[in-house]
Amino acid sequence: MKTFKSFFIFCFVSVLVLSFNSCKGSGDKEELPDFFMVKTAEGFKEEIMKQGGFEKAQILDFRSAEDFAAGHIPSAINIPATATNTESNDGGFAKAVLETFDKSKPVHMYGGMTLDNIVAGRVSGIGFGKENARLLLGGFGVWVKAEFEVVQ
Repeated sequence: MKTFKSFFIFCFVSVLVLSFNSCKGSGDKEELPDFFMVKTAEGFKEEIMKQGGFEKAQILDFRSAEDFAAGHIPSAINIPATATNTESNDGGFAKAVLETFDKSKPVHMYGGMTLDNIVAGRVSGIGFGKENARLLLGGFGVWVKAEFEVVQ
């Protein structure tokens, strides 16, 4: 009985691994470029301070205009991202980001979590690269929870 149980578990795990690998390698979907993910609000604030503080750092808030008006990180610039305007590198979102931010410097970005990884991948892919595209994991809610300054 123990051998049958071990065999069943082995087969189950093998099927999961094969399924995962076949989904991961499908060529019909575009791979998004990498970006640097900051895992805590404290780390995000530290990265901003390394760039000269809130007045000198490039901070992108890609939530809706309404969410931005309700509260945002000091000195953040709002360029709302939606599923439609982040689908291609030549869309309105990408154009606005390129016109607003210097690609040679880090852009610290955050959203509301729904599109965060897609947007961060787009920003990286339009010329900021992995080292200059920095995303706050958990979005604006993490910043608020850490009780850091919020501008309204």
